[in-house]
Amino acid sequence: MKKVITLFLTVCIALAVPSITAKADYRYNENGGNSAAQSAYAAVKNYNGRQLEIGDFTHPSDLYVYRDRLIFLLDNGSNRVVVLNEDFAVEKVLDHFTYEGEALDISGAKGIYVSDEGFLYLADTQNSRVIVADQDGKVQRVIGRPDSVLFTDSVTFLPRNVLTDSAGTIYVISENSTQGAYMLDQEGNFLGFYGRNEVDVTADVLFQAMLRNFATKEQRARMSNFIPVEFSNFDVDPSGFIYTATAYSSTPETASMIRKLNPLGENILSNEYHTWGDAPEGIYYRTNYVDIAADGNGFIFALDSYGGRIFMYDNTGFQIAIFGGSGTQLGTFQTATAIDILGNQILVLDSQKNNITVFQRTDFGNLLVNGLNLYNQGRMEEALPYFQELVKMDANFFYAYYAMAETYYDMGNYKEAEKYALLSQESGETYSKAKKMLRNDWLREHFAMVFLLVVFAAFAIMATAKVVTVKRRERYWTAVKNGERQMDGFYGKMAKWKYPFYILRHPVDGYQEMKNNKKYSLTAANLILLAWVLLSILNWGYIDYDFKSRFTDVSLFQVLLTTILIFALVVVVNWCFCTLMDGKGRLPEIWCCCAYALLPYVMCGYLRLLLSYLMVYDEAVFLTYLVMLSAVWSFLLFLLGLSILHEYSLSKTIASFGLTVFGVLIVVFFIVLISGLVVQIYSFFMTVYSEIRYRML
Repeated sequence: MKKVITLFLTVCIALAVPSITAKADYRYNENGGNSAAQSAYAAVKNYNGRQLEIGDFTHPSDLYVYRDRLIFLLDNGSNRVVVLNEDFAVEKVLDHFTYEGEALDISGAKGIYVSDEGFLYLADTQNSRVIVADQDGKVQRVIGRPDSVLFTDSVTFLPRNVLTDSAGTIYVISENSTQGAYMLDQEGNFLGFYGRNEVDVTADVLFQAMLRNFATKEQRARMSNFIPVEFSNFDVDPSGFIYTATAYSSTPETASMIRKLNPLGENILSNEYHTWGDAPEGIYYRTNYVDIAADGNGFIFALDSYGGRIFMYDNTGFQIAIFGGSGTQLGTFQTATAIDILGNQILVLDSQKNNITVFQRTDFGNLLVNGLNLYNQGRMEEALPYFQELVKMDANFFYAYYAMAETYYDMGNYKEAEKYALLSQESGETYSKAKKMLRNDWLREHFAMVFLLVVFAAFAIMATAKVVTVKRRERYWTAVKNGERQMDGFYGKMAKWKYPFYILRHPVDGYQEMKNNKKYSLTAANLILLAWVLLSILNWGYIDYDFKSRFTDVSLFQVLLTTILIFALVVVVNWCFCTLMDGKGRLPEIWCCCAYALLPYVMCGYLRLLLSYLMVYDEAVFLTYLVMLSAVWSFLLFLLGLSILHEYSLSKTIASFGLTVFGVLIVVFFIVLISGLVVQIYSFFMTVYSEIRYRML
């Protein structure tokens, strides 16, 4: 029995913690979902100190690839720097660093960088200094805490990472610093701060900022301070752009977890619709970036120590590959620490395994990189065969469809551009442009036929309207001559199901007749509500692509919740309040009144749905106005109907509407509260039951 329980717990833990196990390569799309993906890089080899015959590494902290030729590994636990060549043979081991005749201990260093001139820069965190040495271990200078008025006692200087640019400026990331990177000259003089992160503006931040204006000094001291998140690491590409990585963010789908900085320290990567992290549970983003590397083509590789993942992005920040993982087998990590690029290989340092893992670019990765390089250079037609081959190997690679759509559009093949833009799930703009060109071409070819159809339709509508008007006048005057009252004679013969449409044109007379002569139909009202539910479903899944919401996954329960259930709640709450306020309307009448008021909104909604296939996104403003006008029309009908049904004045009608909204909010609050209590009670009893059963076993 114990073995069964142990096996059960093991399976539960494995299912509950997917992020600690290795899984197949995948990528995220713009809607936040992930799909299986071909491997762009595959692990081919591990190297440790014993294999290299130099003794085991001891918690190495960083590595740097110099000119695609030499690999400098900072093995600070062993107080040395190991230099390897591109074939992973040991070139030298720097285990003695001397400065002015004295040996320096580098065991407190966490970061290493090699300048274009070949000088080693060591970020010695423990000793609050940056060590500059040649490749023989001879220290040229030691840069300590800068002497500047900006460096008050509260500003720390604990260098964790360091790099230099082509002008010789030194950039230092200091632990516990939220001001960005420190800029120093070669003599260690402070030049300023560079590239500071911004605070993510959320509802909580705005609320706390507002509260501070009304809080006392003591209360403000107890409030949380919203400060920028510090950098976790950075890198510089051959073009001189500096890339920064931030360890975490509460909103990684929009935040600047990865940034490409210009000389002014401004981010030039767009964060729109990009996901900079991983979502192992699908909801909670758990990412801890510890290092970043960028190559000469702008490809970005970010190392996540939480899941052991390497995230690959193109030069625009679009996610194109994810590989690696947590574990003990080849290609996974226990504590991923540093990453760098060696030609078409990716090197990852693991400070717990004490080794370097080498990832080799696969055939798929070669197609991907070569195709994107051509595409980014503007040689789109040359890149097209690469993308065609990519989608044959990986049908889920939506970025390839996007690039193909853009290429076909530039080539003037709008049909293919529309097709691949639709497949890409990400190129609504290209789809809209291609649809517009196809529509214009069709109109040019069929203009005469379209013109004649429009003229014929206009005359047919005018003739039909004239005939209907004449017949209605005849019926009206016949009723008058026979001495019948207007309501009992002419209007009284109108079928109940026609009243929703009559109310659109004559709302006062229609609602009066509905109240006085019971001219309402629950069947007609429910059909309008059913049409509303169907419209909601069609708007989620069947509106044309360039008008579709980015987040299109919706359940039937969500549709019912936002339509029928809310409608029923409004009707019942209004009836309850108006009964207390001497309202004359009965529950069936209120139900039909509100349903009839929805008719303009529903009719215009279907019109918008049809027009979405004829219009393009640039013309969406007309459809927006259509929906807004229909919503206003329905709202006015709603107020007018309630006013007539309850025999209220305008002010009392508005007051009853406000009470209705308030009552709905109260009911929703209690539903949420009761639901939470039920879940907690259920969880409590299940816990007690499990405990009793465990004790009995």
